[in-house]
Amino acid sequence: VLFRSAPGTGGTSVTRRLGFALVPADRPLAGQFATVYRDRVDWLAGRGRVSRHTVLGWAIAHEVGHLLIGSNDHTDTGIMRASWSDLDLRRNTPDDWAFAPALVGVLRAHLTSRVGTSAHTAGPFGCGTD
Repeated sequence: VLFRSAPGTGGTSVTRRLGFALVPADRPLAGQFATVYRDRVDWLAGRGRVSRHTVLGWAIAHEVGHLLIGSNDHTDTGIMRASWSDLDLRRNTPDDWAFAPALVGVLRAHLTSRVGTSAHTAGPFGCGTD
């Protein structure tokens, strides 16, 4: 779901989050809702001087990643890191916007448990880390 952030919740550049994913602690694979704040995406895209559509895609992938992984945890590298700097956006290296290799197995396992064996019949699951 795309929203504007609530008035007065913009925070500082350090605390301004682009979105959130609802992943229940007692049922991590039941996460079904993610939000991205379009005004914050626009703000970050402007600061980093990159396309707002690109940042929007990365933000959506990040939040959907939380739902698929079943956790609100972040990694040190890749699309699931907690914060993205202006330099990260301008540098735009492929590894910055891919799932960290350690998460690929988790993604596969969780997707398989959600959809059964049909996940393996559709072909390889690519996360841009192969």
